[in-house]
Formats: sequence, structure tokens, C-alpha cells
Amino acid sequence: MMMTLNTKAPDNPVRYLHNIEIREKEPHMQASMQDVRDWQNSSLISLNTYYKYIYIYTYIFFSSSLTKSSSLHSIQSLLYFLFIFLNMKTTSILLALASTLTGADAWWKGFNSQATLANGACKTQADWENDFRLIQSFPNGFNSLRVYASSDCNTINTVVPAAIATGGKVLVGVWTEDAAHYEAEKQALLAATRTYGFDWLVAVSVGSEDLYRGDTTASVLAQQIYDVRGMLSTVPGYSTDKVLVGHVDTWTMWTDGRNVDVIKACDFIGLDGYPYFQNGEENDIGVASDLFWQSVNAVRGAVQNAGSYSWVWVTETGWPTTGATENKAVASVANAQTYWKEVGCSALNQVHIFWYSLQDFSAVPSFGVADANGKALYDLSC
Repeated sequence: MMMTLNTKAPDNPVRYLHNIEIREKEPHMQASMQDVRDWQNSSLISLNTYYKYIYIYTYIFFSSSLTKSSSLHSIQSLLYFLFIFLNMKTTSILLALASTLTGADAWWKGFNSQATLANGACKTQADWENDFRLIQSFPNGFNSLRVYASSDCNTINTVVPAAIATGGKVLVGVWTEDAAHYEAEKQALLAATRTYGFDWLVAVSVGSEDLYRGDTTASVLAQQIYDVRGMLSTVPGYSTDKVLVGHVDTWTMWTDGRNVDVIKACDFIGLDGYPYFQNGEENDIGVASDLFWQSVNAVRGAVQNAGSYSWVWVTETGWPTTGATENKAVASVANAQTYWKEVGCSALNQVHIFWYSLQDFSAVPSFGVADANGKALYDLSC
């Protein structure tokens, strides 16, 4: 007689269990192991399926190197299945060990970086190498840059060799508006992956704040995400675990029920959240941390409600050093410092994050953490 458990397997157990693990560590999250219990109470699955999952994750652990995108999370995924399967105190000890093995270094830590210099010229490979070395000199283990486009400014052909030369990584963008531009972006990305493979890649963002600007519809954007993923799947070395394709937009767009199709299309959800701009609320620096985590939690809830197991990443957040006052939010070096200490230092150990921004030169408001000479404008330690 085959024993059964009242449990339904998720479509993507790694992503599902990773989200549960985040909620366990994240004090701001309301959900926790209730997710596991809800999951267990949904339908029937045989123990044989558990054995298959345990075998798969054991294989991943022993066959892959300890990297952010593979077995660091696989260790935790395997142990969570053991937790559900065994429900024993000894497994809790193993979970604690997994948390130690997959601490702060398990998260992507990066900055948004524009493709042009202060004088408007496109960055060269040497300029990008300088950017990577600059962030690598900061505290907290920063090693990644986010770029918004692939073909514009010949970005992908200069930033990728720079990443390889410095050991950095890139969250690369594909601009989606205008059919000819979109095609040029795709071809630039395709050529780069055929030339350099995927080891330099953090993930691919198909579009950036397109929904917020009203430039497209959810159905069109979702199809573009599938399109880019399908294109990349033809490149040698591609795998669904290694090459994540998603979208970046404001947190309010992710919580808008009209955009569920985009959530379902994404391997990761890129959240842009700025309490500074939430000028319809009391948004002074004293409540900025609460506003930020409320936005993160709201998006996590929307993703869960959509039936997705995709991770929520923070792809943009920050506080300006100069600029207009937005209701109660005052732009200043002191407030940018406070936001870094209260939000940045907390988020660095809890989510994949790309701070906005590395340098923005003469932009108003100015969110850059470093001046034109690469000097940090405030203390970036935690």
C-alpha cells in the first residue's frame, strides 16, 4: 500500500521554496511557514514524488558549484523538502546550517548605471571596467551593474567584456518600444550570448517601467518576455535555471490586477520602489523604511495571488541627495544616508537588489551615490 500526503507539488519548487525561505528570514513579511501548511493542505501527492524531488536536489547540490543562481538555493530547497517530508527537529538544524551557507553572499548586489558619461558620450569598455572596479571597492560585496538597453550606445558590446575582465555581472535590459528598436535590442543580446555565453549574466529585463508609462499592454509585454526567452533558448549553454527573463516596473504596476499576464510570464519580478516619490502619503524619511517594505510585501502578495513562484527583486530604490521636496520627502545627503542605513543595509541581506544609482551626474533629482570622480557621497558601510 502506497502512503500519501495531503500535499500539492508546486510547478517550480525551487522558486516556491525560496520565496518561503525569504519570508521566514524577512521580519517585514506577514506570511511564513503558513505557506507550507497551505501548500500541504491543497491536494494529494505520493511519497514517491518526494523521493524524486529529494533525488533531484541532491543531484544539483553535488553536481554544481556554489553559485548564487544554482546550488546555494538548491541546498535550501532540498532541506525544505526534507523538512516537509520528515517534520523533525533535526531538519531544523540542517535549515539553520543552510542559512549560514547561503547568507548575505547569496544575494545579487548591484547598482543601476547609465550608459553615458557626464559629457553625454557613450561609455567604452574601459569606462565600464572603471564602474565595476568602483562598486567592487565599496563595502558589502557589490559586484553587479544593471543596464537599461542592449543596442543603445553599443552597451552590451562594451559592458559584457568589461564584466568578464573584472569578474562582474550584468542585469541587462532589452528596450521594448518601437518594433525596429526592439528587434535591434534582441539581436544585440543574441549576438552577445552567442559570443560570450551566459556566465556574465545576472538576468534579462524585457523592458523597464513600460506599464507605468502606459507604453504597452500587459498581453503585448508578456509575449515579448516569452519571445526573448525563446530566442535565448537557442543559444548553446542556455538553461531555464541559469538564464532568468523578467520585467522591471514600478511596484504599483505589479499590484495592478490588469498586469497578471506579465507576472506569469516572468522568471523574476523587478520592483522599482521610491518612498521619496510617494507624495500622496506621509513620506518623510522617518517612515521611508516602512513605505519601502510595504511596497515589497504588496508585490510579493500580488505575485503569490497570481499563482506565480517568481522571486521579487528590488531593481530600483534610493533617496536623492539633491532635488525638489516631494510632500514630506526632502532630498539631502543626510536623508540619503539614513535611507541607505535603514533600507539598503536591511535589504542587502534579504533580497536581490540594484540600488539607484551609481552616478547620475547632473540629473535632477540626483540619486547617485558617487560623484563624477567616483567618490562616495555618504557612508556605504553597514
